[in-house]
Amino acid sequence: MSRERANACNFLSGGAPPWATSQSSLTVAGIWCLLVSNTIYWFLLSRLIWKHLVWASFLADVAECHLRLVVTHPDGHAGLGFLGLYPTGYSLFTLAVSCVAAASIGHVVQHESMTATFFTMICAGWLTVVTLYYALPLVGLAIRITQLKKKAILAAMIRATNYERWNERAILGANMCNDEKDEQFIEVHDARPIWVASTQMSSFLINRGNLWPLLLPALLPLAATGASFLPYSQLGSMVKRLLLL
Repeated sequence: MSRERANACNFLSGGAPPWATSQSSLTVAGIWCLLVSNTIYWFLLSRLIWKHLVWASFLADVAECHLRLVVTHPDGHAGLGFLGLYPTGYSLFTLAVSCVAAASIGHVVQHESMTATFFTMICAGWLTVVTLYYALPLVGLAIRITQLKKKAILAAMIRATNYERWNERAILGANMCNDEKDEQFIEVHDARPIWVASTQMSSFLINRGNLWPLLLPALLPLAATGASFLPYSQLGSMVKRLLLL
């Protein structure tokens, strides 16, 4: 109700578009916008945000569970890489919210001049907000992967030292740097694959590989707005730079 009152006050105070008011009173289209369109929009927006908060709470609970992670998993995220694909299911939501943001920017462009540099900064800021919106729920899992990565690197370094010293002793008959006590190596294995996999493993579940379904719906409406006052050559280079950041 407070939102509807704010919209009504904004309409009646002269901030409404011409089709919504007539002689300081609301038109049929303005009444429909206030009572139906805005109500449906805010209901759907609140519902989807609440759904995302529930999902974020679930991911936080998952991060506290006993996870069977392994640094050599082929997904490069210790077996949790599939969770980084969840923003794809929110593509329509991202597109819808970006359309609203683009409409607001377009309203500003119609009344005030905007430079290409400032518009690029707005687009970059919006993409940052969208990325953080989907990346923050994965922070707890990223911390678990980081802890696993550090532990695996340290353990692999110790094993690699033992293996290389054992290999050196087997070939040369003695180690070049002897310890004070005799070393005993039993079932020594090469830890190089574990070390390489640990160093290459990424803690960020959202990366360049799965950002496209997230950035394209967020940027396309803004690019359509920019097409109204920017030349296509300049707009194309701007979109390319933003997608390749």
